[in-house]
Amino acid sequence: VSDGALLYYLDRAGGRWDLMRSDGYPANAQRLPSPFPDRNARLLDISPDRSQGLLGSFRERGEEAPLWRQPASGGAPVRLGDLRALDAIWSADGTAIYYSYNSALWRASADGSNPQRLATLPDTPDWLAWSPDHTRLRFNATDTATHLQALWEWRVGESAAQPLPASSPQCCGAWSPDGRYY
Repeated sequence: VSDGALLYYLDRAGGRWDLMRSDGYPANAQRLPSPFPDRNARLLDISPDRSQGLLGSFRERGEEAPLWRQPASGGAPVRLGDLRALDAIWSADGTAIYYSYNSALWRASADGSNPQRLATLPDTPDWLAWSPDHTRLRFNATDTATHLQALWEWRVGESAAQPLPASSPQCCGAWSPDGRYY
């Protein structure tokens, strides 16, 4: 995840995962303290106004984790209702969170209230990425036809997500700033 100036990522350290921050130079990487004493923290996204982070607290990578919101200025994280997710991302205006849980794509208010199932999938999606115009959300999930990991796309306002053609990359990605490439 990036806030435009810094990169945030997970680094395995023995039996735990450290949340790291870097300006792009390995020598400048810093370990950030986890706000969760008995769990690892993963920064899933940064709000559009850069005022807060969207965190998942987890024991093992790959588990659906409780979601939290933490002010960028510091302070204790705030639990987002009962939300749990494998991955999550803010809406363009910061008023909602889109997240993956229990083989479905969901939307909830920024405080974790009003969860709504948007699309059911054969697998729980991860690596959520908005198109620059915020009309399409792409993610990684299992393709029911091939039983392989594939890229899928959900369009705002639709009730189903579709796998992208098999010639597409099989995992993960990011949009180019103009939205022409993924």
